[in-house]
Amino acid sequence: MEVLEFATPADVRAAFEVGQIDVMCGTLVEVLMIRDAAGITPKIVLVTDYSAGADVVLARPELPLIDAVTSYPPYSLALAKEHGLVQVFSSRRAMRRWRRARRAAASSPA
Repeated sequence: MEVLEFATPADVRAAFEVGQIDVMCGTLVEVLMIRDAAGITPKIVLVTDYSAGADVVLARPELPLIDAVTSYPPYSLALAKEHGLVQVFSSRRAMRRWRRARRAAASSPA
C-alpha cells in the first residue's frame, strides 16, 4: 500500500474517479459527488461520527491491498495493541507536514 497526499479534496476525488487511486478517505458528501459525477458507486467501508484532526489508518503489518480501519485515539491505540496493527497514516502528521511546508514557502524569497 502506498499513501498519497493531494493538495485538495477535489484532487482526491478526481484521482479516485479516473482510477488513479483505489481507496480514499473522504466525507459522505464526497461519496455522493463521485456517484453523481462519475457514475460509479463507491463502497463505504467506515463511517465515523466526528474528526478531531487525529484520525489514523491502521493496517496489518504485511500491508495487504486493503484490510485497514480508520479510527482515532484512544480507540486506535487499543485496536493496534489488541490486533497487532500498525499506523500507516495520521491526519495529525499530515497537517504538521502541511504547516511546515506552508511556513517554509512563506519564508522563502520570491
